[in-house]
Amino acid sequence: GGRGGRGRGRGGRGRDGYDRERSMDNSYNVKTNYFRLSVDDSPIEIRQYEVQIDDAIKRTPKDSEGKRTGEATYDLKIVKEGSKKRILVENIPLLCKRILAKMAETSYPGGSGRIVFDGSSTLFSAGALFDGQQMISSSGPAVVKPGTYGPSDTGGHNTRAAPVGKNCKDHFVTVKANCDENDEDALRVKNVHYRVRLIESKILSVRDVFDYVKNSSNPSKEMTAQLQHLRQAYDIMLKTSMYKSMLAPGKNPRKFFFATDRQSNLLGSALRNSFENERSTYSPYIGISQSIRFCNGGGVFIEASSCVNYFDREFFYKRSHDNRPKERVPLLNTNTGEIAGVRCNINHSISDSDLKSIEQAMNKLTFHVEYNKNFDQEHINKLKERGLSVEKIEKRRKMVRKNCTLKRDSTRGGKRMALSASNRKYHSFHLKPRLPREATDEEKQAHFDRDISEFPEKTVSDYFQENHGIGLRFPHLPLVFIGKKEWYPIEFCFQAFEKTIDANESHHVQQILKHYDEIQGRKNVEKVQLLMEQLSEAQTSHGGADILGQFNLHSSKTPLTLRAKVLPEPKLMFGGDRPLATRIENGSWNMRGTIFSKPSDLGAFAVVDLSSRKTANKYLEKLFEIMKKHGMQIPSGINTRTMIGELCNNASQCNTREASGIHKAFSDAIIKAKNFFWYDTSGNFERNRTWFKTKCYSPDGSKICDCLIMPDHKQKRMGAILKSTEHPVTHHTANGKEARIMVRVRENEQPIDPFDFSFDDRGHYVLIGGQQQRVTFDSFFYQDINGQPVTENVEFEIILDESQIFPISMAFVYINKNDTHEYSVAKMMGQFVFSVPTQVVCDEKYQSQRNVDQFCSNIALKLNTKLMNSSNDGRAWSTGEDPNYSHIEWLDEAPTMVIGIDVHHGVGQDTISLIGASVCLDEGCMQLAQSLRCVSKTQIIPGEVMRDITKTLFTHFVRKHNVFPTRVLYYRGGISEGEFSEVLAKEAKEIRKAFQEIKFGESEARCDNPKCNGNGCTCCTPRMTVLICQTEHSIRIVPDEGNNTNVPSGTCVDHTITTDPKIRSDVVKADEDLAQVFENVGMSKGFDFLLTAQGGLKGTSKPVYYRVLLNENFSPNGGTPLSSDVLQRITYHMTFQYGTATKAVRSVPVVYYSSRLANVGMGYINYLRGVHAKSGSLSQLVKKMTIEDEGLVKRKGRDGEEIPHVKYMRNDVSETSSIEPFLRTELLHHSQAFTERNSLPSFSHVSA
Repeated sequence: GGRGGRGRGRGGRGRDGYDRERSMDNSYNVKTNYFRLSVDDSPIEIRQYEVQIDDAIKRTPKDSEGKRTGEATYDLKIVKEGSKKRILVENIPLLCKRILAKMAETSYPGGSGRIVFDGSSTLFSAGALFDGQQMISSSGPAVVKPGTYGPSDTGGHNTRAAPVGKNCKDHFVTVKANCDENDEDALRVKNVHYRVRLIESKILSVRDVFDYVKNSSNPSKEMTAQLQHLRQAYDIMLKTSMYKSMLAPGKNPRKFFFATDRQSNLLGSALRNSFENERSTYSPYIGISQSIRFCNGGGVFIEASSCVNYFDREFFYKRSHDNRPKERVPLLNTNTGEIAGVRCNINHSISDSDLKSIEQAMNKLTFHVEYNKNFDQEHINKLKERGLSVEKIEKRRKMVRKNCTLKRDSTRGGKRMALSASNRKYHSFHLKPRLPREATDEEKQAHFDRDISEFPEKTVSDYFQENHGIGLRFPHLPLVFIGKKEWYPIEFCFQAFEKTIDANESHHVQQILKHYDEIQGRKNVEKVQLLMEQLSEAQTSHGGADILGQFNLHSSKTPLTLRAKVLPEPKLMFGGDRPLATRIENGSWNMRGTIFSKPSDLGAFAVVDLSSRKTANKYLEKLFEIMKKHGMQIPSGINTRTMIGELCNNASQCNTREASGIHKAFSDAIIKAKNFFWYDTSGNFERNRTWFKTKCYSPDGSKICDCLIMPDHKQKRMGAILKSTEHPVTHHTANGKEARIMVRVRENEQPIDPFDFSFDDRGHYVLIGGQQQRVTFDSFFYQDINGQPVTENVEFEIILDESQIFPISMAFVYINKNDTHEYSVAKMMGQFVFSVPTQVVCDEKYQSQRNVDQFCSNIALKLNTKLMNSSNDGRAWSTGEDPNYSHIEWLDEAPTMVIGIDVHHGVGQDTISLIGASVCLDEGCMQLAQSLRCVSKTQIIPGEVMRDITKTLFTHFVRKHNVFPTRVLYYRGGISEGEFSEVLAKEAKEIRKAFQEIKFGESEARCDNPKCNGNGCTCCTPRMTVLICQTEHSIRIVPDEGNNTNVPSGTCVDHTITTDPKIRSDVVKADEDLAQVFENVGMSKGFDFLLTAQGGLKGTSKPVYYRVLLNENFSPNGGTPLSSDVLQRITYHMTFQYGTATKAVRSVPVVYYSSRLANVGMGYINYLRGVHAKSGSLSQLVKKMTIEDEGLVKRKGRDGEEIPHVKYMRNDVSETSSIEPFLRTELLHHSQAFTERNSLPSFSHVSA
């Protein structure tokens, strides 16, 4: 949503501008970033080749005087006898692209445009590159005759060669080792030689594939596989067409950036100033990404999108009129005192810690090494005598090593850097001097035989001074090792063009977002169209061949226009005396002056004040005031300011920089809250002649009741007053006489029941005839069930322990600033340790608010959502006509479990994934229960973990509804297209198996369906619909005309650019086993759709692409079929149920909340594992368990040992615990949700 697809939309500006343009069926024209690709009537065959590359040696015959005497020949580089050095193509794609480009240029002159490649082991061509007479492999390895590749070639190499009967051809290629042929320093870079073997592997018939896409109604594995190969070929065509004319940083680029001289004209005002900063070491670059899409109805399109990123500059920016020579950007910045971005004192020797930081920074960089030798006059004269011009002599002075990276020097203990270039303590070496050319053979042999240690020891600084006449400016600064015994001073190192390490820093992101704000909506697609034109112009100016034309393909110059429909909005109702439907404008609505539909009650709460300023009390006073205006109840019986003052003990004396310090602050705050509300240790309730109102179990434990707590300070215990209709007795005498405590007031002689007596900031009140009347307290007294006074000493009838009382309902955490550490640990304390919902507020943000009431109103909305539980059924608004019953169509027809799951992964070397899962507990999809699991890093959830999650969510659902679901909607986020088949074959299959285990358990009963085989089927488990929520895509849909820049909320496209099911990879891989488990695996009717739910104000609204892998509910046994229209509407209406925002959000909340939960968990998981530097005295709180699943991909470490897949379990839960096995790996504190008392409220909506 918003800003070029980054984040949610920010509301809307109304939809009036669209209403005039829509037709009667509520549809209108939209424009996309798709460009139609047409094929000639006589498309040619496309040949696919496997690429093998080997190191080679070029041998040039010369006479005794060094003059060439014949043609050069090539040998394979033999590493060991009978074997050669094979290049792993996938490991060095940049080099392979240069090799293949040179091969195409030299071996197929004039026809290089019909050869396409991307540096992988696959190459495509338009037609055959060679005939069958070149080389035919026999059975086994290719037979190569002796001498084929030079004098040392013995023939018969044991190569991987071509499969039986495949055509092969070998090419020998010479390229530059580490730069392009057109690089300005290419002459100073050495050549390397390779043999390229092309092995014909497939022939793709374009006509047959297109006929299948357009005309076939049934999926074919063979033809769909052909189509996937064709799509790969077309994608590689697009890449090849951009390699020559565009910048392509990275090993396998998907985004290509325009050359530096074109950037100023393409960048908008938001980024142009940054690009034209003459002293900046980095700058933004704009580019384009393209991919091929095969869509419904046989349409083939190029999906094009603009892209912006920050890159390290190779040269400082120079304006067009500036005649000064280009200046490289050094890694040593003398102006700022930085080396590779690490600030240090460059005027003195740096410390070991600084060297470590510099090494870590440089290990992420690619850099050039460049210096100029100083020739003495004698040497210059000799060069002139040999006919070299002054210009060529200057070029000889220049020494270059391009695109270097740090390497480890195995001869020096694996070091990559040394502390100083001039100190022998850190780095020195012995060097044999060169002999003059006129030296005799005896002198050369004697020189060779001398031990190197006989020569003087030198430093790198000495070497450059003595051998090249270069005096280092900073000899005390570090050295870098780039391999092959080459150590260089840091002052010789310069930036290479590559993505900036901190490209995703907030200030960079903000600038990029401003750029996307400039080209929002229609301008975005117009910008893409402009970039496509610029790309074509750049290709022409570089003399590139029309690659698409070589393959008989032609791309449209204008973006695709099509019809989109606007889905109807749901009706939302707030509460109050006269509930009315709220007005929705472009997916957004206003909450000002509203009463929540079902306000949640705030019970006993704790305050954890981690701020240095004592302002938490002011914030809470304002917040409680706003909460009351929205209909929420806060604890009564005490003055609000007094209550907040008692609980706001500042915890700044705790060491909050460590997790253990925040743990202590939490523990102290919760103990204080219990003492204040439950035991009244402060005496405030007693002084006010009232009691704390909460909930507890009824005496028989069957249900939860409202209760008033009567504390006994002496014995540290609590008595309970229940409503007279629930349990009229509150006390009894020594002889067993029952009594109830009552209240007497001065204004009324009638006894007042405790539940009709209340206190607030202004005094006491009595509820009479439904109206609150101000009264003056007189006394307490006891009466029996007949209304007669009881004067004997009495004891509590009901004595409560803490486990029987409604727990602490909220912990308000107040921190200084937006500190990730404090926030993450606070969430860990709430979710994992104390099982208390938390609301974290930053003092810095609160103090900067212009409209404090609006800020607190937003917090109140979040609190109402977080306080939802099974006892209050709270929600801010209801969906539908009835404010007391929230529901979405189809979901209320039959018990339906709506499940959402998303997975977040550890960064870099971290080997874990966190799985967040949610289930909707009501037909309005606003009340949720959640689950959080931690496993080894994986995209697809392991089988046993998936079953455990399903059973956990099922238990929540059944506790709420007391009924077995008959239908399941499974929304899955965080999945790419290549993983669709695994989601269906593994995750969905395991959900079904979990339901089968739940239904039959340990009994011997089994399903009557013979195909079920214990895996579950539609006969014994709920029918399933599986949807993938794809948010990471580049599709843009904008209005074709009109005043509005973005499409309105509810815009839906389900044709033309969506994918036909028969050409999807998951359908190709759907096997007979899946067909026995699921119905409609192939789904001849496609259900995929693009939905823009949010109404974007800034940037370009980005739709979510819902990919429907399975829809068994399309043909249910009774009930309304889940058709495309119904599925689209209920998905759209779900986006209005995000309980913490008054707008439709981009994706369905059941996935949104799961993603947030996993993200929050990722923030504190390393504290739980005991590997975070700020864990403090907190010990490891989780432990590992091995996952026994044969279907998981085996993983191996660097030592070759197999790494087991693991899941994590709380340390306070044992494998033999009485808790259900499926709950043992649950990280959320669900012990309260699954006790024997079914009615206990469940605080599971933790990620709001």
